[in-house]
Amino acid sequence: MSTMIPPPPQQFVQPPKRKRFGWLALIIAVACSLAVGSCTGALARGGSGTAGVPAPTVTKTVTAKAAPAEKPAEEEKPTEPAEEPEEPAGLADGTYEVGVDVEPGRYKTVVPDDSFGCYWARLKDDSGEFEAIIANENGEPGSRMSVTIKKSDGFFESRNCGEWKRSD
Repeated sequence: MSTMIPPPPQQFVQPPKRKRFGWLALIIAVACSLAVGSCTGALARGGSGTAGVPAPTVTKTVTAKAAPAEKPAEEEKPTEPAEEPEEPAGLADGTYEVGVDVEPGRYKTVVPDDSFGCYWARLKDDSGEFEAIIANENGEPGSRMSVTIKKSDGFFESRNCGEWKRSD
């Protein structure tokens, strides 16, 4: 017969205690943040952080004399017709709806020397999707750009290209 040796008793090892972030420390941190934020906000508004007392409202009633009876209005002379409207201003940066904001036609511009990232696009719609682009181009400072906006286009977009002038 063999003798069995019992296994040694297991010793329970207690894990090291972690220091917990106390509620008191959290409350103090929140209170300090609120105090700093309110002081900063008051100083940003140009105030001293204290509210002034509003001035009292005074109401004074004054009785006015009746106005004299009106004289019949004189006949107005017809004005001369206004001069013919000036040529519409060119197109600046923005997105224009064809037929509403911009008429179909050929437009030209010279990209300003201080303008970087000139981009124009003829668009089917204003969804912002890649599939909406019919045609587009990028231009360098000083380069001459030309685009023909068609009736079938939905929108025309221009950024940093200067002022587009109609040329047809």
